[in-house]
Amino acid sequence: MKYKKLNTLLIFVMLLSLLVSCNINNEIISESSEITSEVSTFSSEISTEASAEQSEGGSSEEQSQPNNDLLRISFIDVGQGDCILIKTAEGNNILIDSGSLESKDKVLNYLEFENVDEIEYAFFTHPHADHIGAADEILKSIEIKNVYIPNAVTTTQVYNRMLDELEKHESVVQAKSGQKISFDGIEIDILSPIKDEYNDLNKYSIVMKLTYGKNSFLLTGDATSENEVEMLEKGLDLKADILKIGHHGSNTSTSSEFLTAVAPEVAVISCGVNNRYGHPHQETLEKLKDIDTYRTDQGGTIIVYCSLEDYVIKTER
Repeated sequence: MKYKKLNTLLIFVMLLSLLVSCNINNEIISESSEITSEVSTFSSEISTEASAEQSEGGSSEEQSQPNNDLLRISFIDVGQGDCILIKTAEGNNILIDSGSLESKDKVLNYLEFENVDEIEYAFFTHPHADHIGAADEILKSIEIKNVYIPNAVTTTQVYNRMLDELEKHESVVQAKSGQKISFDGIEIDILSPIKDEYNDLNKYSIVMKLTYGKNSFLLTGDATSENEVEMLEKGLDLKADILKIGHHGSNTSTSSEFLTAVAPEVAVISCGVNNRYGHPHQETLEKLKDIDTYRTDQGGTIIVYCSLEDYVIKTER
C-alpha cells in the first residue's frame, strides 16, 4: 500500500513538472514572438512612411529609394567586458571586441546563432583581457577580412595569443584618428587614438562614430577623459544618438563636457553583475540621470534595430 501511494505521488510530481515546463516554454515562445512582432511592426511602419513620402514628393527618379531593411547592433552581455556585433542591412558582419576569455563560449555561441561565418571588419579596441579575451578563438574559427588594432603593446598571454593569430592575416591595420570606412550604407569615422603613444592601455582605445541614415552611434571602448579632451580640442563631430559609455561606466570616462558635446538620447553600459570594480560608478550614473540608459548587467544583451530613419531598442530581459 505504501509503494502504491509513493508511485501515485511520483506520477503527480512528474505531471506537475511537465505542466510547469510547458508553461515556461510557452512564456519564452510568447516573449520571443512579441519581440519579433514589434520589430516587424517597426519595419512595416518605416516602409509605409517611406512610401507615403515618395507619393507626396514625386516619382522614384526624383527621390532616392531608402533601404527598408534593418541594421542590427547587439551589445552582447559578456559580463565585465565589451563585445558588439553589427549586422548590416545586407547581412554582413562587423565585430567590435570579443569579451573576456571567460565569456568565450557565450560569444562563439552567439555568433553561431547569428550565422556569422565571415566578418568584414573586426576592431579590437585595446589589448585588455576583457576586450580581447576571445579574440584568438574568433580569429581561428571565423574568416575575418579586415582587422583594426591600436598601436598598443603588452606582454599578457591573451595578447600574445591574439598576435599569433593576427600573423596569419594579411589585412591588419593600425587604427588612428582620421580613418574612414564606408560599407553597406554605414559610415565609420575613427576619432581616437589621436596620439602615437600613451601611458595607459585604455587611452589607446579605438573610438569610432558610426552613421547609418539619420542615426549615429559613438562607440568608445575604454577611452578615458584625457582622450575625450583630445577629441574636443580637435573639434571632432561627436554628436550621436546612442553613446556606448566608456570603460564600463567608470568615473575615469564620460566627462561632463564630453557628454554635452555628444548629447545622446540613449546611453549603453556594458558591465558585469556585482563586478569588483563597482562599475558603473555613481558619478557616471548621476551624469546620465536625464538620459535613457541601458545596462547589460540589468537587461542582458541589448539590441538596437535601426532603419535609415529611426531605431528601436530591445533587451534580453
